[in-house]
Amino acid sequence: MMKRWYIIAVVFLLPITTSGQNEYYFKDSSFSTGKNLIGGYHTSELVQIKVGDHLVPYSPYEIKEFGCKNGRVYISRGVPNGDSTRRVFMERLGTRGLTMYYYKQGWRRHFFIGKDSTSSIELPRHSRQNQRFDKQLVELMSSCPSAANAAKLVRYSRNSMAKLISRYNSCLSRPFPYFKYGITLGYELVKQVPLQQIADLNLLNFSYEGGFIVGIFLDEPIRTSDFSFHPEAYFSQQRISSAGVFGNMDVDYISTLSGIKLPLLLRYAYPSNKIRPFANAGGIFSYNVQNINHLYESIIINNRVNIADLGPFPLVDKMQFGYSFGGGVEYRLSYRRSIFLEVRYSSVSGVANPSSMSDSEVTFLAEINL
Repeated sequence: MMKRWYIIAVVFLLPITTSGQNEYYFKDSSFSTGKNLIGGYHTSELVQIKVGDHLVPYSPYEIKEFGCKNGRVYISRGVPNGDSTRRVFMERLGTRGLTMYYYKQGWRRHFFIGKDSTSSIELPRHSRQNQRFDKQLVELMSSCPSAANAAKLVRYSRNSMAKLISRYNSCLSRPFPYFKYGITLGYELVKQVPLQQIADLNLLNFSYEGGFIVGIFLDEPIRTSDFSFHPEAYFSQQRISSAGVFGNMDVDYISTLSGIKLPLLLRYAYPSNKIRPFANAGGIFSYNVQNINHLYESIIINNRVNIADLGPFPLVDKMQFGYSFGGGVEYRLSYRRSIFLEVRYSSVSGVANPSSMSDSEVTFLAEINL
């Protein structure tokens, strides 16, 4: 009879409490709900519950289940402990179809999976037959091909597993967030903007001049969402020149730059299947390994051309920092591999010498993850 009332409470009262952001817990045959019931600190072995004006610690032997205002639900369940069992609080991931339970003890994560709480089995990172957990998940999720493919990409972490279980239970065909790395190729157009008060430079008209780039990229999902941290590192090289005629004097400017650029971007990719539009923005750091800048003045005196090399100027700072933003599309070749095409704008200026030349950059990128 007691079990029957417990089931009724779970079915009818739990949706009300979770939708209202209330917290709750089951203790013996009683059910309590309200705000600020659960303390901010709880582990697999205890939970703090507000009783009057005090927080009282309870063990998994005293509390059957509790729910937090963030929507997470924890169940008291038995786990093997040598020749016996002991009870721990496990977080329930998923409520229909496949259900997964998770708890963490120290640095070690534990996952249990099954159709219901009575038939669930532990899912270790490696089984006794040395079978990886993702291989087991692929077999369990074979009835939903999109989830089975996602199982090949899942991490042994709470957020990644929770996302996978949700995808399987709804059999939702969407790209699964996973860590990517690959090769970056592109073409970069650079226009220098003179900030230093050198009269000859201000008389010149600078235009965009291009060069090829090559590098690598990483893409790390943020909390297994469609947002990701997207750092890159690529090598670029440009030779920039500008000339002008002012009366009987010619002015020529030549700059040779080569270096490493490090964009650190936040990316959002729309969760469509085959073609995913994305946008990103962030900071960019540039280190100019080669930085040679010359300014020449040519003037005709008595039918002779006199060329004055004003010498190498520290016109471009060795280290530059600025902002970058852009957008493009991801074309998915398979569940794991994609091609990324993007157009990006960047602006960088000197770190040590803010009055040095700044760069305005338009970059056309093609990336493929390995």
